[in-house]
Formats: sequence, C-alpha cells, structure tokens
Amino acid sequence: MKQYVYSFVLVVAALIAAPTQIFAQCVPLDSIPGDAIIDPLPFTEDNPDSGIRDTACVGEDFITVFNIEVPDEVAIPPFGTLPIDEIEITDQGIDGLPAGLDFTTTPSNGIFLPNTVGCLEITGVPTEEGEFILTLNVIIRSGGFEFPFSLPDGELVSGEYRLVVRENGNPSCQPSSVTETVNADFSLNVFPNPATDRLNVNFTAARKGATQLSLVDIHGRVVLTNLIDSQAGTNNVMLDTAELPAGFYTLLLNDAADGLRSGVSSRVIINQ
Repeated sequence: MKQYVYSFVLVVAALIAAPTQIFAQCVPLDSIPGDAIIDPLPFTEDNPDSGIRDTACVGEDFITVFNIEVPDEVAIPPFGTLPIDEIEITDQGIDGLPAGLDFTTTPSNGIFLPNTVGCLEITGVPTEEGEFILTLNVIIRSGGFEFPFSLPDGELVSGEYRLVVRENGNPSCQPSSVTETVNADFSLNVFPNPATDRLNVNFTAARKGATQLSLVDIHGRVVLTNLIDSQAGTNNVMLDTAELPAGFYTLLLNDAADGLRSGVSSRVIINQ
C-alpha cells in the first residue's frame, strides 16, 4: 500500500464524498501516478503545480476534475491511525462554490470505501466574478465513531483550493474546448476511449481546408496539436498518446483560422 501523509488523507476524505447531482458523473482513473493520492493537491507556495489551475468565466461552461485514490486508514490526532470504514459528505457539502456551479462524484451515492479510486467534478456556468476558497465538509467513519472535518483548514491540512471566476470573455479563462461545443462544419468521433498509446480520430468536414486537432488537459493546457489538410467528407487521423500522463483530456477539432475557442470537442481518457 502507498504511504499516505496525514494531510493528504484528510483532503482525500473531503474530496471524494459527494451526493448525487444533476450533472454527468466523472470517470475515475485506474490509479494516480506516483505517490500522490489526489490530483491536484491543495495549493501551497512550495508546490506551484498544486491547487485548482482552471480559471472560469461568468456565463461560460466550466469543468474541473479531481482524481482520488482512497487509503484504508487515516491518522486522526489524538486517536492515532484508524481504519477507514467509509467516508461521506455532510449536509453542508462544499462551502464557497460560486453561484451557478455544482458538483458530482463517482460513485454517485457519495459513499466511498477504502482502497477505491474515485473522482469529483465541479461543473456548471458561474454567474458571479471573484476568487472563491472552497472547503469540503465530510465525515470519516471508523469503528462506529464519526469524525467530521472541513478541509483544507490551514491547520490539520495545509494549502487551499481557490477557484477564480473572471468576467465573461476574459482571455485567462479556461478554453471552451473543455466543454461540448458545436460547429456545423464538423462532426467528430474518437476511439478507443479510454486510450493508451494511440487515439484514432474520425471526423467529417464540410469542406476542404486546414484543420487543427488540439488535445487539452484538465488545466486548460494544450499538450498536443496536429495541423491537418482535411478533405471534404470523412477524414481519419491517428494521434500518438504514449508519452502523455494518465488523466482526463478534451480533443478539440476546429478550423485552423479560428483558434481554440470554436469547434467541436470530445472528452478523452488516457490510461497508461
């Protein structure tokens, strides 16, 4: 079993338990690479890659995903290390979410057992600007006892989850490619999904011309691009994904002159 740091375990407890929501559920990875048990970790100054990296815009679709690998025990002072029976969110849920956003988890009942992998997805259309500090209210059950936590809290768990919402159209916002966008000039199909070392892309273009394929990670970063001289009608392209980390991605197909903010997209999962 992986060695779990106390603060990481508590954050995992907070993020993995959530009630069923109206949105589609996320699909968890088989495991989280390396020794981490959650991705992303709460932000700390000594780890610039931690925290929520996505930026939302008022009036635009938004999504960000946490992946969690649940341990079988947790250290709770002053009781020491205790086995985890289950973890469940409280009625308070997530404090600090901006208006217009909600969340869902996998499993959908919001109850997680030890030695399982799950995910939490925050999604929706925010309606207010600002910087929002998110805390997650959970109960860890062990041996008939219940231990409530609101995390991260700056003491038991270091760091913070800060979600930034900018004005509509702000260029720093998460590309709209991470949501399902529509363009009548293209249709798109990808397989296999989940993919490992290669991803087959089948698309139909309304006319001949330069077409751009872009693979975007959950932080909004373009990790792979391919410029194609597409033909009117059916086109087939194979993308090499062997060197990409496991995770959630979005494949965006658009006219090369339009940039990343238009086109059609498809959610892609890479399992290595």
